[in-house]
Amino acid sequence: MDRRFRRGGNATTRTWRWGAWRYVPVALVAALGLICSSAGLAGQAAADPATTSVASDPGAVPNVATAIGAAGLWKQGDTGTGVGVALIDTGMAPVPGLTSGNVVQGPDLSTTAGVAGMTGLDAYGHGTFMAGIIAGRDNTVAPGTEANLAPGNTSFVGIAPDSTLVNVKVGAPDGSVDPSQVIAALDWVAAHHADPGVNIRVVNLSYGTNSTQSSLTDPLDAAVERVWKAGVVVVAAAGNEGQQNAVLTDPADDPYVLAVGASGSYTTAGAQEPFVTSFTNSGNYGRHVDITAPGTSIVSLRDPGSYVDIFQPQGLVPVDATGRYFRGSGTSEATAVTSGVVALLLQSYPSLTPDQVKNVLMASATPLYGSTPNMVGCQRRVALQE
Repeated sequence: MDRRFRRGGNATTRTWRWGAWRYVPVALVAALGLICSSAGLAGQAAADPATTSVASDPGAVPNVATAIGAAGLWKQGDTGTGVGVALIDTGMAPVPGLTSGNVVQGPDLSTTAGVAGMTGLDAYGHGTFMAGIIAGRDNTVAPGTEANLAPGNTSFVGIAPDSTLVNVKVGAPDGSVDPSQVIAALDWVAAHHADPGVNIRVVNLSYGTNSTQSSLTDPLDAAVERVWKAGVVVVAAAGNEGQQNAVLTDPADDPYVLAVGASGSYTTAGAQEPFVTSFTNSGNYGRHVDITAPGTSIVSLRDPGSYVDIFQPQGLVPVDATGRYFRGSGTSEATAVTSGVVALLLQSYPSLTPDQVKNVLMASATPLYGSTPNMVGCQRRVALQE
């Protein structure tokens, strides 16, 4: 969709995109770790023929949580309790995994606001999928007991399963959204982040738009900066246009956000080694990806009957007998994983500022395969240690 912004008399035409859904075979090797990066590596990991169930799929969110060390933090009691994550997206569907009581309804700023049976709900499917990654939790899993789940357990939990998800809907049933709606959503967060019962410390933006304006003058960048300076970490997707694209999508191009790329992994000598995915925007010396997270063949919650569910059936998971799950790859997924990690970090260290959160995550990383010279100074995997 082409949209026009006006600021200071200048107009900018841009196309706004939710993080593209990228589909891959049934079971890619698990993506390990949150890694600082700014480039892509051509190719995808091969499918794992040993995957026979969702519970054994390395891309299933509970298994991603284990791979990056989040499950180790659960054992310490850090599950995101008391931390609010505002998901500015296409809404959320009340599917199993999002009905355990940790979803709070924020404003519906979409074109379907006020339409009977549509307010806050997700008719597109993107927001529900991201919500599951960040903070999904089945009703059968009591808050604080996530660490007791045995390997292979069929229960679904997200990265920060006890955090509060604040649903801020901006996307229409076909996924369309005007950037002005996103700006309004960000302004709402800036004004209401400290409201009782929400404590919004994180904003998840799993999409982006192209802009010809500098981050110094762009109105969307100005909106994320207001949120960041209000004490809320803004996590934004870098874009899925590939390593040949030397520009991050807006608002990931702004230095006052945590810009996220997607990692995958391959197996060598019996070990899994992470790499930067070929679809992640590379950025440049002036503004590159701050960190990467698992974003390849992620299995999260399905929104039955949604736009994506109907028109992208290749995202269905063949070994899923329940029909609950969907599979996707992209910097959107990596962004949601990172938002969950930030929620865990802020439960442990609630006094951290957004700048400090960004520094902690970047300082605990090391270079990974497929990086380029403009990654100098970036280090590897986030230290999610027990």
